[in-house]
Formats: sequence, C-alpha cells, structure tokens
Amino acid sequence: MRPHCVLTASTLRPHFVHTASTLRPHCVLTASTLRPHCVHTLSTLRPHFVHTASTLRPHCVHTLSTLRPHCVHTASTLRPHFVLTASTLRQHCVHTASTLCPHCVHTASTLRPHCVHTASTLRPHCVHTASTLRPHCVHTASTLRPHCVHTASTLRPHCVHTLSTLRPHFVHTASSLRPHCVHTASTLRPHFVLTASTLRPHCVHTASTLCPHCVHTASTLRPHCVHTASSLRPHCVHTASSLRPHCVLTASTLRPHFVLTASTLRPHCVHTASSLRPHCVHTASTLCPHCVHTASTLRPHCVHTASTLCPHRVHTASTPRPHRVLTASSPRPHRVHTASTLCPHRVHTASTLRPHFVHTASTLRPHCVHTASTLRPHCVHTLSTLRPHCVHTASTPRPHCVLTASTLRPHRVLTASSLRPHRVHTASTPRPHRVHTASTLCPYCVHTASTPRPHFVHTASTPRPHRVHTLSTLRPHRVHTASTPRPHRVHTLSILRPHCVHTASTLRPHRVHTLSTLRPHCVHTASTLCPHCVHTASTPRPHFVHTASTLRPHCVHTASTPRPHRVHTASTPRPHFVHTLSTLRPHCVHTASTLRPHNPC
Repeated sequence: MRPHCVLTASTLRPHFVHTASTLRPHCVLTASTLRPHCVHTLSTLRPHFVHTASTLRPHCVHTLSTLRPHCVHTASTLRPHFVLTASTLRQHCVHTASTLCPHCVHTASTLRPHCVHTASTLRPHCVHTASTLRPHCVHTASTLRPHCVHTASTLRPHCVHTLSTLRPHFVHTASSLRPHCVHTASTLRPHFVLTASTLRPHCVHTASTLCPHCVHTASTLRPHCVHTASSLRPHCVHTASSLRPHCVLTASTLRPHFVLTASTLRPHCVHTASSLRPHCVHTASTLCPHCVHTASTLRPHCVHTASTLCPHRVHTASTPRPHRVLTASSPRPHRVHTASTLCPHRVHTASTLRPHFVHTASTLRPHCVHTASTLRPHCVHTLSTLRPHCVHTASTPRPHCVLTASTLRPHRVLTASSLRPHRVHTASTPRPHRVHTASTLCPYCVHTASTPRPHFVHTASTPRPHRVHTLSTLRPHRVHTASTPRPHRVHTLSILRPHCVHTASTLRPHRVHTLSTLRPHCVHTASTLCPHCVHTASTPRPHFVHTASTLRPHCVHTASTPRPHRVHTASTPRPHFVHTLSTLRPHCVHTASTLRPHNPC
C-alpha cells in the first residue's frame, strides 16, 4: 500500500503498523519485526514494553513513533511510513488527529478528501469515520462502493452495514439512510458526526476547555472540546452523580429505583435517563413515544433495553413485562431491534429474523441470547455454527443461536463455540480466508491478527505466564478477560448460576454491579467486591461509582485514588499526562500496570 495508509493485514513494509502477519510467529503485533512473545502495537520496541508506536523511548507508551518523551499522541505529522495516531503535537497533549489546536482532542474531519486518516494531514477540527477515501485504504468492509464506509462488503442485501449504500460523502450515525440499514441515530444533518446534541456544527468533543472536573457525553459543551469530566454546567451528560439538575447520572444519589443517564435535558438531546422531553433518547422508560430508552421509570424490577415503542424507532428499552431483561421488543419488519417478540425470560441479541434485516434479537428460539444467527449468507453474525461465511461469537448452543450467557452448558459463558476446553473464541473452527477473532488456532491462544495459520486474525497466542490474555488456559467454565485468573480477578460472567444472564440482580436496590463472585444471579466485571455493590472499579465506598482506584485490594480500577463523590476517568494525575498503565504516581488513571514509576504511558 502507499505510505500514509493504515494496514490491517500483512506483507506490509517495515516501519508499518500491522495487525496481521509476516510478523514472527507467536506474536501479537500491530506493528512488526517485534521480538517474539511481545505484545507490540508498532515495532522494534524494546522487550517487555507495550507500545502503540515504535522506536519510542523507554518507558513511554506511544501510538506512533519518534514522539517526544512523556507524550501520548493519537495523531501525527510523524515521519512517512508511519501509521500515526498522533505526534509532533505539542507536548503533553492527547490528539486524535493532528496539527490540532493545543489542548484539543479531535477525531478527524474536514479531512482532505480521499484520505483515511487516524491522525494527520487532516484539517483541524474534523471527525471522520470513512469515505471519499482513495483506494488502498483500510476499510471495515471491502470492495465497497466508492465513498462508502462499510462494515460488511460489496454490501449485498442480507448485510449489516454501519453506513453503506448511504449517500456518497456522508458519515451517518443515524438515519435518512436507505432502508435495510442499521442506524444508531437519525435524520442527522449531512456531514455531521454527533455524539451528543446541540453541539455546534463540525465539532466532536471528548474533552477540553470544559470546566474542570467535568465528564460530558452530550452537549452544550463549548465548541472544539472533548469532555470526560463533570461539574459541568446544567444540561450536561455526566457519568457520576449529585450533578446539578438536568444531568445524566450513571452513578447515584439519583432518586430511588432510577438508573438515569440523563433527564430533563432539553429537547433534541441524546439522553440516557428519563423524564426527558419527547424526541429524546432515553435510558429509561415511560418516556414519550418515539424515544430510545435504556432505563428508567419502567415497571419496577425490570431491566429494559427497548419495547412497545412506536414502530420505526430504534429503542433500547421500554415498558417490557416485569422481571424481564429485554434488549428490544415487539419490533416490526424493517426495524433494527435489540430484542423483541422473544419468548418470555429470554435475552436475545439477534436471530432467525427475516432476511434483509439486521436484528439484535427476536423470534429467536427460546432460551437463546443471539447476536445474529440462522441469517442467510453474507451476514455478519456474532455467533457460531452459523452457516459458512459467518462470524460468530457464540457456540455449542443449539445451531443457529448466538448466546452470550445462558442456557449454554451450565456455568459456561461462551463467546465462541464448542471450542476446546480452556479456549475463548470469538469465532470458531473458521475456514481459511475467514476473519476470525479466535478459533482452531493453536491451543490456549487468543488471536486478533496472525502469524497463526495464514488468513487468520488473532489477538494473541501461545501466551506465556505474566502475559495479558483475553481468555485461554483459564479454568474451564470461566469467561475471563484476562487469563488463568485467580480469585480477585475480573470475570465477565462465570460461576454464576446456570441459565442466568444477569446485568445485575438480586443486588440491593440502587446498585449496579459489573463484577463477580458477587452473590448468585449477578454479572460482575470485577470481583470479591463487597456484596451488593455496583463497581466499575471496586469496593469503593458505598453509593459511589468509581472508575479509578486506591480502592481496597482485589479491585479492578481504571483510574485511582479518586476522592469521594468524584467520578474520575483518571484522577488528579499530574497535569498534561495521559497514562495507560500503572505504578504511576497516585491519583493516576492506568489501564495496565507494572510500568516503571513516574512514567506516563
């Protein structure tokens, strides 16, 4: 491919970031020529480092290369032949594009036509997802029609598209797309990629120039800002709580029995809560019709993601029957459902839906959690034992079923299928020329890319101890995000009672748990947390939603030592630093660890 391209395959020239092959065996390389047994995102990195770039100086986590020390860049203007997500940006900045105004986080946009950019040469202030890219670009589909960003390919009917057959030059997250499309929004104005609402045109915000301590997911943020914090002005989407009115809370101090992610927000806003005005996206329910709800004023004791909503809507919740965990419901044809008309007590993600539909649920066989299934060929499935040419995430469940949790063999959370013991597969027994996330790879391996057999996409492989595994060599009956996890590890399902798909449950009211080893009937992401707690991190003080740490031992933290009543994405880390790991000075948000102290990753 020509320089300045992001390649996901192989036979790439040196100094490229590869996700595929020609790398040495047993390596998970996003780059290349890395030493064996290393997890690199680039190349020629020193052993025992996790780099996202290359030729980085020791103790640094870069997304590119030749970046200045102590910087985390997502963009570029790096030297040619590099896949840069950052770089040469001003020090202490985290950029997603390049040559961005200082202190800004950009995703793309108003990039020059025909370019696939993750970083640079893009015009400032733009967020691009695809399109008008020249050939030789990294597409999520293939042989796509020009100007289209597809998640499938040669998008024939029966395909799941995130864009496609869309009007040229458009990046849509919603609608006004042609029928048979999977949209998340709708009637968006052309040329806009909105994550919130009422944001000024052409802006994608994740952070910046926001009032300190703010986490915003929605709007009324100042232009050109990317927010992640809180104490935002009213009409903001917060991830914490005790926020001012008109806030989206994911944590607590909300009214009892409510899981609000938004609310009382102004119209035309994307809300994750409730009591929102009509035409809003809610996370709750009993909202005015035409709403997308994920939570709320639904009947007591119910976790709804959709339902009984007016046709032609994409709902995430809704007045489903009590004691049901529905991802959709009563959807009609030509709809994108997350559930629906499923037999009671079922959690479905897709299924035996009529052809030409992209369903996340519905009319599936009883006791099945489907993400796809029994769909005709040319479809993207999350399951398994699906017909050939399919990508499955499930398994030994009855044929044509995509299971995420239950009615699988007791105590099993399968993401793949009839895989051999100790395996976590996202696909299964794939044949050559397939894109697999796992499968018939050497035992105990989780691969996203390659050097496993040719034509495979592996994420790891033959990992040795002290490595980060996604599944593998774990004890049977466990679904692990790490590996050979011992107690106090983060599990996604496991050892829960058979036949149960829990997002929480039997927990005391007002709690949301992501962990495990919690009392039965719970789906946890962490573990050994004090009973009845909803933690993203762990054993934080009661009634707190923590993403960070200094929580009691045996905790999985994303941040650290956050002060009470704070929702941190990181935490009072030193200014201008972005850390991905750990052993950083206290008050840091780490994703990994064992980095040498005092180094931003």
